[in-house]
Amino acid sequence: MLVTEGSRLVIGEAVIERSNGKLVLSDRYSKSTYLVGKDAEVKLVPAPPFNVPQRVSDYLMMVFKTPLVVTDKMTLWVEGPYEIAVVVEGSIVKYLSPIKVKHALYGDVVDGLVCRYFETPILNEPFGKTTVASSKIILEGEVTKEVNKLVIPIKDLRFFESNGRFYYEVIEAELNEESIDIELTREPPIPNAIPIRKVVHPKTILERTKFSMRW
Repeated sequence: MLVTEGSRLVIGEAVIERSNGKLVLSDRYSKSTYLVGKDAEVKLVPAPPFNVPQRVSDYLMMVFKTPLVVTDKMTLWVEGPYEIAVVVEGSIVKYLSPIKVKHALYGDVVDGLVCRYFETPILNEPFGKTTVASSKIILEGEVTKEVNKLVIPIKDLRFFESNGRFYYEVIEAELNEESIDIELTREPPIPNAIPIRKVVHPKTILERTKFSMRW
């Protein structure tokens, strides 16, 4: 999404304003003002939700408001948080969060994993909100288990866009006797979804990312 001179964009709690050579960026956590040239390209790109207000984790704890009992292969849609990377001439100058940020601990106090925390309803299809992304999750179980959350590695999370809405790449979760094995597949969640190029070093290779949750 391009930010042109004279525009004011509001995405949830994030506000982006550009006028008279100034770029003003704000959310609930900060407000910054930058001077930018009138011909400078300014755009907004979705980013993994771990930079605001500061980076403390590369994992997202996605908690389902209604627990699942997985007995066979299931496909479901959920919501997922994202951050807005403000990019000026190819360089990220700031991250903004359109929603309130929460963190939680997965595991015990000593050896547990700090995660970005997010509660989501379970849906039958994608939705049209702009403050969160749609996420398609495929669960398959060798055993029958109750699942009330997933811990997802989001450091290299890939986003897709379709009709002005953002999507996570497809997430797969396989249940066995010892764990839930979660994997980012790099696959688009819907046909014709356009991959959004991550603002990284051009030689960076995004591999499939995995994480195992122990029962």
